[in-house]
Amino acid sequence: MSSGPFSFVPVPLTPELADHYRRMLRVHADDPVTGTCPVCRRSRCEDFHFARTQLVCAGERLDLDLS
Repeated sequence: MSSGPFSFVPVPLTPELADHYRRMLRVHADDPVTGTCPVCRRSRCEDFHFARTQLVCAGERLDLDLS
């Protein structure tokens, strides 16, 4: 068992990979009319969730205009 506070150290992404994940967020964002991903036809599909998780864990910004 470990002791002490948990510290999170983001693992950086290359700029190209961060851009790729941001593109995935834009492509797989829920359509405001249908409420589902236009590609997968699911609300917050796995691709959207994966890309968002990778960006958050890397400490990348998520200030995207998804409209």
